[in-house]
Amino acid sequence: MTTEEARAHYNFLLTLCIRKAESFGPMAFTFIKDHTFLTTSLTPEEQFNLLMATADAFADEPKRYGHKVDCLKRAADLLPKTQFYDVMLARHLHQEIVRLQTELDLYKPL
Repeated sequence: MTTEEARAHYNFLLTLCIRKAESFGPMAFTFIKDHTFLTTSLTPEEQFNLLMATADAFADEPKRYGHKVDCLKRAADLLPKTQFYDVMLARHLHQEIVRLQTELDLYKPL
């Protein structure tokens, strides 16, 4: 994927997010899971925004917690590389990851 293609896809996904389109979550998650996502020329801020928006797009139900935790962990890893790094935001992300992981563990079948 070229730089222009990645940026165009990113902008398209954010447009879908703003419009609250149902297709945003699955399309964004597919883009994020693509192995070239981290090697695209998207800035850390853009990657962080997309990861957070994707995590927010997942329904708040246990079967989606695994994907949500994955997005939040990747966003937390990117946060120190962004311009808007904040200790409180990092703490909030960590707490949300722990909460979701705990709930996911509760709902896992034995």
